[in-house]
Amino acid sequence: MIASVDIETSCGVTECPGFGLSNSSKCEHAVHFKQNKIDIIGVWDGQAYFQFNEVQAFDQWLDNTKARIVGHGFKFDYKTLKAKGSRLHPRAVFGDTQLLGACVHNKIPAGYLKAYNEKRKELNAPLPPKQRHRVGTPLTLKTMAPFYLGVEPFWENPTSHDDPNYNRKDCEYTYRLHEKLVALTEQDGTYKFYKDYLVPWQKLLAEAEYEGVLIDEKMLHSMYGEATRELRTLEEEIHGVVGDCFRAYRNTLVDDLRSDSNSRLERYLETRLKDKSKSKAVKKRYKEALTKAEKELPTQFNLASSQQVLRILEWAGIDTAVEKRDKETNNWIEKEGTDKYVLKRAKVYTKNEFASKLLKYREKETEVSYLKQYINAVVGGRIHCTLSIVGTRTGRLSSSGPNLQNVKGSLRLPFLIADPTLYDIYTVDSSQIEPRVIAYLTADQEMVELFRQGRDYHNYATHKFFEETRVIPEQDIKKSEPSLRRTAKTGDLSIIYGTGAYTFQTMLLLREEMAIPIERCKEMVQSFRDGMKGVIGWKQNLENQYKGGTRIHDRFGFLVQARDDASIHMTLFNTFVQGMASRMIFHASLMAFRDFCAMGIDAKPLLWVHDEVVWRFPKAHSEFCRKLVDKRMTCYKLETPHGNVPLDVEGNLASCWQK
Repeated sequence: MIASVDIETSCGVTECPGFGLSNSSKCEHAVHFKQNKIDIIGVWDGQAYFQFNEVQAFDQWLDNTKARIVGHGFKFDYKTLKAKGSRLHPRAVFGDTQLLGACVHNKIPAGYLKAYNEKRKELNAPLPPKQRHRVGTPLTLKTMAPFYLGVEPFWENPTSHDDPNYNRKDCEYTYRLHEKLVALTEQDGTYKFYKDYLVPWQKLLAEAEYEGVLIDEKMLHSMYGEATRELRTLEEEIHGVVGDCFRAYRNTLVDDLRSDSNSRLERYLETRLKDKSKSKAVKKRYKEALTKAEKELPTQFNLASSQQVLRILEWAGIDTAVEKRDKETNNWIEKEGTDKYVLKRAKVYTKNEFASKLLKYREKETEVSYLKQYINAVVGGRIHCTLSIVGTRTGRLSSSGPNLQNVKGSLRLPFLIADPTLYDIYTVDSSQIEPRVIAYLTADQEMVELFRQGRDYHNYATHKFFEETRVIPEQDIKKSEPSLRRTAKTGDLSIIYGTGAYTFQTMLLLREEMAIPIERCKEMVQSFRDGMKGVIGWKQNLENQYKGGTRIHDRFGFLVQARDDASIHMTLFNTFVQGMASRMIFHASLMAFRDFCAMGIDAKPLLWVHDEVVWRFPKAHSEFCRKLVDKRMTCYKLETPHGNVPLDVEGNLASCWQK
């Protein structure tokens, strides 16, 4: 039999002021499977609701019924139950309505979500921050159940989630939603993708999240302390540079305050004060108010104030004008900005030293922010982030609590991943997988031959971009023209996806700090597209089919979707390629993991970062495991009329997470 399960949790840290509270401003322990406690385990079997307060009682019921479990976002419930000693086996987990919702063709429309969230804001208005109803998305039960089942919108108790009536609704609606969405996905032709891929992938993610990644806490705190000191030094340098300017800026604020106060005082005395004998008292009151307002003015430059930064940038001679799209009209409008583009433009175009200093400060500020997030996320020496397989448009993995998709360079040093006395860490990257997928999908003969001959795509793209490089043998491009190759690498995929000259120019400025005139960018984009006519033509045909109502599925059966508007040229092909590449990498991880389980080898993937997978291998089996993982990642047969497109990997076996 199939039964739906939902749990309610609260803070389980006894020494925390929020202990026992499910929704508290004091902590977020209730949503961490290692730090929460279970208040209710609810079950709906299609006929009746059962409530358990102990894991042992739930396990006994499970043993007696042999039920197959469905849930909504059940990964969290599974990890929590497991952490509390439940014997619930992954094989007993049958389905997840959140994953099913991601496979449905007719998803919840934007208008419906807007109306739901407007009601949510209305209900939230009188509630404290940590007790507010959560935002409704296309994949939350609170929006999916009313939309697909036609039930009334339902809202949790804002002060406590351990409400049996609310839990019963969650369980019953999940059960009914499972039946409804199975039927819809069978009609859409996506149920097989859900059953054969999404559910097993979700179970693999649950195991990786449960184990987490081992952290060198001493190193992490040391890095945070050093980065914080460097940030303070940079801040002091900036304050030293802008001191005179800020004082002048503050004087203008004082002058504005006094002028405004005098004007309001004069108007009051002339038009509202009837008893002139009280004018002295009124003037005194206005003067006291002015003095108080002046004292409240900032006394030091605030780097977090966009208004102050804007004034300082103008003082430093930096052009702050930027063009941005208006959210309402979608037209380009000119605005003032203080973002990275403004600073990079000043640094590259006019060699402005203040822009360079502020950029360096912001980079260090971001580093400090990341390190602090990692420190706050450590529980028992490990970070257990949440990995989502349905959280992005393309189908790529995303992570939260904290986000480990952007851990770069030296920030990886504290990430041991696993006990270095027992395991080696294998970081493996699928080499140039997106252009290989493009070659496979489009069957472009030139691209297929490129990979069949073992050539480098970015060297090839450099020839396409720059006619002057074609006298250099393609294999020598990286060594002979590294700057031009970096330029090509910046745009060789994004231009296929739909990027135009202006965006390309901005990308070059932000990533490579290159100042390329717009006319030259237009020439480069056109030159590249002219050399990729087969690929561009296939992409255009794909968009035409999609606009005509054709449902596009990738090799796994994933239903590729994009907004049917002006952005389709930027989103459809991009979604197809990036999503399929990500799924290939992820499924290779699952296949290798199953191989290791069958052999009794304790090897496991723990992180996926774009095209990179981070494994832990038992030391005695490291080399064998490495070869098996490489084999699984390159085993796909990407067949075209011009031959198979081969896959390749680059890996590094070390004692911690390294590129």
